[in-house]
Amino acid sequence: MKGIISDKKIIDALNSVDEEETNWAFRYLYKSHYPMALKFVMRNNGDEDEAADVFQDVLIGFYQNIKKGKFKGGSSIKTYLYSMVRNQWLVRLKKIMKTVSMDVEDQTSLQAGQANPGSQEALRKMVGRILDEIGPKCSELLKRYYFDNLPMSEIAVVAGYENENSAKTQKYKCMKKLIKLVEGRPGFKEAVYELLAGTDVG
Repeated sequence: MKGIISDKKIIDALNSVDEEETNWAFRYLYKSHYPMALKFVMRNNGDEDEAADVFQDVLIGFYQNIKKGKFKGGSSIKTYLYSMVRNQWLVRLKKIMKTVSMDVEDQTSLQAGQANPGSQEALRKMVGRILDEIGPKCSELLKRYYFDNLPMSEIAVVAGYENENSAKTQKYKCMKKLIKLVEGRPGFKEAVYELLAGTDVG
C-alpha cells in the first residue's frame, strides 16, 4: 500500500474483518500522526511517555468511534485525531493541576515539626543527595520550593517557566519521580517524607 492513502481506505481497513488490514491501518495512523501528538503534548507541559499514552488512547477511541458509526467523515482523519489528542491531553492536564497540591507535604502534614533543628539539617543533606539523583531541573525546582521556601510564582520567574501553572505541573512530575525513586529504600523514604512534611511551604 504505497502512495497517498485516502481516509476512506483507512476507515475500510479498520472496519475490515481481516486482522492484517486492521493492523496495517493502526501502524499507518501511528506513523503518520503520532508526531503531531508528540509535538502538541510536549508544547503543553507534557513529555514523550505522556504523548505516547495519550495517542494510544486516542487511536483506541478513534477505532471505537468508527465501529460505532460516530465518525462520519465530516472532517479529515488528521483533523479528527488532532482534536481528540488536544481534548484528551487538556483533560489530563487539568487532573494534574488538581493533584499538584496533593503531594508529599499534604500527605504527611501531621508529621510537621517533629524533627529538631539538628536532625532537620541532617535530613536536608540526605534529601539533597536524593534530589540530585532525579536530575538538575527537578532537583533545583524542589530545593527552591522545599528548602528555600520560595512560592511557585517566584520559582516560575526564576526558573524561566511560562507561568506559575507550568511550574506547578513540573513540580508534580518531579514529585512523582522523587517518590518513585525512594520507594523501597528504607531510611531514604522516611527522610524525604519527614523533611518535606516539616517544611514551611506556606
